[in-house]
Amino acid sequence: MQWGDGSCNLFMLGEGYRRPFRGYFTQGTGTGSRLMFPFGSTYGGLRDYSTVTALGSLLEDYSNTLFTIGAGEVVKEGIPVSEYALDFTFDPADVTVSTGTIAETSHGLTTGEPVFLRSTGTLPLGLVANRAYFAINITANTFRFALTYKNALAGTAIANVGTQGTGVHSLFGDAGSLPIRASSIMKVGYNRVADYFYEYVEDAGLPRVDTPQVTIPTSPSASYLGLINGTVNYKIAAIRDVANAGQDIDNPAAPVRGLASSASVVVTLINNTVRITFPTAVTGQTHWAVFSTQEGFGGTGAFYRLGWRQTSDADAVWYFGISETTVANAPSRTLEFDYRTGDLLPELAWIQDYEPPPGSHCIRLENIMVVLGAYDGTVGAVSLPNYFESYNPFHLLYFPEPVTAVLQRQIDNYAFVATRNGIYTIQYVGYRGEDLPSATVTTISPEIGIAYQHNWAIGAGNIAMFIEGAGIAIMRNEGVIDYEFGREVARFTRGWTAVNTKVGFDPSTRSFVFGHLGESVSFCLESGVWSTPVYNTDAGVNANWLACINAQGRLYTSLDASGTATAYIYDDATDTTRMPICSSGQWIVPQGTGRGNGIYELASAIDQGNNIEPVISVLHKNLFQKYIRGCSTTNGSNTLTAPANTFTTAWTGKIAVVTGLNVGGSGVNYLIVRLTFATNATATMTNPTTGTNVNAQASLTNVFVLIGEYAYAQTPVANREQHLPNLRPAVQDCRSYAVSVYQPTDAVRGGCYEVDIFGSPHRTSAVNV
Repeated sequence: MQWGDGSCNLFMLGEGYRRPFRGYFTQGTGTGSRLMFPFGSTYGGLRDYSTVTALGSLLEDYSNTLFTIGAGEVVKEGIPVSEYALDFTFDPADVTVSTGTIAETSHGLTTGEPVFLRSTGTLPLGLVANRAYFAINITANTFRFALTYKNALAGTAIANVGTQGTGVHSLFGDAGSLPIRASSIMKVGYNRVADYFYEYVEDAGLPRVDTPQVTIPTSPSASYLGLINGTVNYKIAAIRDVANAGQDIDNPAAPVRGLASSASVVVTLINNTVRITFPTAVTGQTHWAVFSTQEGFGGTGAFYRLGWRQTSDADAVWYFGISETTVANAPSRTLEFDYRTGDLLPELAWIQDYEPPPGSHCIRLENIMVVLGAYDGTVGAVSLPNYFESYNPFHLLYFPEPVTAVLQRQIDNYAFVATRNGIYTIQYVGYRGEDLPSATVTTISPEIGIAYQHNWAIGAGNIAMFIEGAGIAIMRNEGVIDYEFGREVARFTRGWTAVNTKVGFDPSTRSFVFGHLGESVSFCLESGVWSTPVYNTDAGVNANWLACINAQGRLYTSLDASGTATAYIYDDATDTTRMPICSSGQWIVPQGTGRGNGIYELASAIDQGNNIEPVISVLHKNLFQKYIRGCSTTNGSNTLTAPANTFTTAWTGKIAVVTGLNVGGSGVNYLIVRLTFATNATATMTNPTTGTNVNAQASLTNVFVLIGEYAYAQTPVANREQHLPNLRPAVQDCRSYAVSVYQPTDAVRGGCYEVDIFGSPHRTSAVNV
C-alpha cells in the first residue's frame, strides 16, 4: 500500500516492517543547542548566548583535548563545559547522610549546575573524585547532589548511601569563569579533569616572544667549567605544556610551540658562561625553549636547541623545556648557560610556528588541523604535522567563496567542506615540505552547495543533504549526487526552507531524517522506502527542530520551544505511552466515472499494541480535502477553529473526526461530528444523526482533524494482528474515493496493513457516457 497525503507517524522499516514513531525521550529542559557535533564518545554542541548565534566547529580528540572555533557556548550533552575553579570547601560534619544534604552558607549553586569533588580523605555519600555531579539548590545555605542533570531538575538526590566522609572536601565548579565560548580564534581546552571541566582553556597557538638579552658574566654564580670559545647568539621561543606546568622538562617535547624570537646580539665567549635574560612570558606560556648558533661561525648560520643545567657536572640533567616558574624565580629572570657545541640538539629554531589565523570552522585530519574561513573567509590554513596550533603562513588551501559548513568524523584522513555554491573534499596527504600543505582540495560539485551546517549529515557512507532551492538530495558512497532522491516527498517538502531544515542520521533504523519546524520525514536505507511524516505535536512535544546528531547508536535532536532548546533521543518510547498514527490511501478513480458509484463495504487489517482506544475509519469522496492540521477546540464549545481561510460553504455537511486527549470526555480522545460553515476559520460541530450541538470536552491546540463522508469507530483487540469487522458505509456517487485509518498506538507496536473497499459501480445518467 502506498500511503497518501494525510498519513503520519508510521515508519516503514526492513521487509514490510511497520511500526509507529516512538516519540521523543527528553534529556532535560534546556539541554539542547543550535549546533550539535560528535563529542568524544557522546555528543556536544554550540548554543546561543546573549545576542550571539552559534556557528562554527567543535571537536574533542583522543587525548580529551577540546578544540572549538566560531561562536557560541560549548556544551556537552547539553551541559555547559567550563574551565574549573574551586568554589568552596566543606567538612564531614556538614553532610547529612540520610537526606544527602550539605550545609554551606551562601553556596551560590543553582539546580542542575555541574560540579566535581576532591577530598584530603574520603568523599561523602559514596561520591567519586573527578566525576561530574549536579547540584540541587535546597536553600541559600543547603544543597544536594544528583547523579544526572535530569535527576537534578526532578529533585532526585543522592541520599542514604555512604558516610559523611573524612578530611576536607573541596567542591569545584565554574565559579569565577564563564562556560567555554567559541570565537574566531580557535580555543583549546587541556587536561579534562571531569566530564564538563578542563583545567586550562587557552587561545590556540603562542605569540612570538621578545628577543632575549645576553651578557657574559665575569664571575659565574655556579661552579661551571666554561668550554665555549667563539662567537654565538641566541633565539628563544614559548612552549605550552600544561601537563608539566611548573616543572623543567628533560626532553625536547613541545606540545604547543611559539615562533622563535629574533636573534639576540652576537657575543664572544672565552672559557666562560653566558647569561640569558628572559622577557615577560606571553599569555598561555608554561615553558621556554632556547636555541644557539654553533661556535666558530661568527654568530651566523642555523640555530639549534640548547639545554640548560644547574651545574656542569657530567651527570647534571639537561632541561630543554625550561619552566616559566624556574625563570620567574631566577634573579632578574636570568639563567646561566654552560655548554659545548656538541651539546646542541639538531633541532632547528621554530620559524614556521605562527598562531592560527581567525576563522569560522576547523577540522582535524590525521595529525593536522585545518582552520577554515581564514583571511577573507575563503582560505583554509593548514597546521604543521603533529602541531595543531602551529601554522606555516604558506600552507594554505583556497576556495572560491566563504565556507558555510563542514562534515567529518572526529579524526579522519578526509572531510567534506561546503560553500553556498560548491562541495569539496579535503584529503590528508602527509608532509610535503615547507612549500606545500599536508592536505589537498578536490571539487565534488562546483554548482550545488550547502547553505547551513545543519543542512547535511553522513551515514552508512552516504551524505544526505537539503540543497537551497532544490530540496532533498543524497550523495552516494561513490561520490555521485542523486538529485531525484527526494522526489517522492517533494510535494510534502515543497515549502521547506534551508534555514529551517535539519538533516540527521538515525543508526537504530538506518534512516536519514529530515526535520523542518515541527515535522520530519525519514528514508530507511535498509528498505529503500520513505516513511510517513512525523509531527512533533502528535508526540506531545510542541517544539521545532533546531539541530541533530547521531551518537552512541542513536539520533539526538535539539528542539526549540519559545527560545528554550531541549535535547531528545529521537524515536524512543521511554517517555511515550501513546502515539497516534494515520494511514491514508491515495485517491482512486473507479473505471465507471458516471454518477452512482457506490461504496457499501469497508474492511481493514491492522496490527495493534497495548493501546485499545477505538480505531477510526474514514471514507473520503470526490477529491475533497482529507484532513486539517493546527486546529483548536474550547472546552464546552461546539466551535472548531482552523487556520485562516480553511473553511468555505462546501464544508457544510462534511463528517469530521476531531482528535485530541479527552476531547470527547474523560478518556475519550475523539469526536465524530458533522460540520457547518461559520467563517473561513470556524465551523460548528453537530451530531451526524440527531443534529444537536456537540461540545468539545477539552481545550486543545494543534488538533488533527480528518474530513470525509463517513466515519466509524471500532475497538481493536490488544497485541494482535487482526481484521477489523466489516463496515457498511452506503456512500453514493463516489467518482473518486480514499480511506484513512486513524489508529492510536502504544508507541511501540501498531500499523495498518491493508484496506479493502467494495462497491457497485452503476450509471443513472440519462446519457450513457
